[in-house]
Amino acid sequence: MHNLSVFYFSRKCSRRDEYQAFYWACRAADAGLIGAIYNVGFAFQNAIGVKENPVEARRYYEIASDAESLEAKVQLARCFATGYG
Repeated sequence: MHNLSVFYFSRKCSRRDEYQAFYWACRAADAGLIGAIYNVGFAFQNAIGVKENPVEARRYYEIASDAESLEAKVQLARCFATGYG
C-alpha cells in the first residue's frame, strides 16, 4: 500500500496522481506503517491530494513521532515553533 502511494506520487508512473497517492497512503497508515503515517501528515500540510488541514497534519505527525519517526519529530517541532495546527 505504501509503495503504491509513493508510486502514484512519484513521476515514475505515466502521470502523477496525488489523489491516488493520498488514498493509498491513508490505507497504509491505517495498517500502522509509520512512513505512511508521516506521509499522510505531510499531505495534509502541503495539500497533496487533499485540502490543507493543519490540525490533521499535526495529529498525524504526533502519531508518527510517538512511533519514533525522526522526520515526524522534526515536522512536529516546526509545527510547535510556528504555531501550525
